Amino acid sequence: MDVLVFSKKRQGPGTGSRLVSERGIKMAMVAVSISPSGVGPSVSDYVAAAVKVLNEYPELSYELGPMFTTIEGDLDQIMLAIRDMQEAVFAQGVERVGTVIKVDDRRDKPLTLKGKVATVKGKMSGE
Repeated sequence: MDVLVFSKKRQGPGTGSRLVSERGIKMAMVAVSISPSGVGPSVSDYVAAAVKVLNEYPELSYELGPMFTTIEGDLDQIMLAIRDMQEAVFAQGVERVGTVIKVDDRRDKPLTLKGKVATVKGKMSGE
């Protein structure tokens, strides 16, 4: 059985320290939903403004879904991107924004959106 040992390592200027496995594997997947309050039933313009921000983070991958946007990459970068996404919604004139964040931070092996889906589909088909 493989045992992972974690240690705090400085990741760079201004990023604080993160626990990193000895293998150096550090990959997170985050589902985020950013919703403005008091803007009526349609929020697609605000969602578009928020998701557009992710294009400023080329090191992150994302998938837009009907209820959440799922982002993969370094957790510190993802959290910075989410903060910028919120600000993009506020820049549209909104005075209140609700944000839901769900994090899957895996350190034992690389984690990808496509990989997680493929694993489940494989199990569904009996592979």
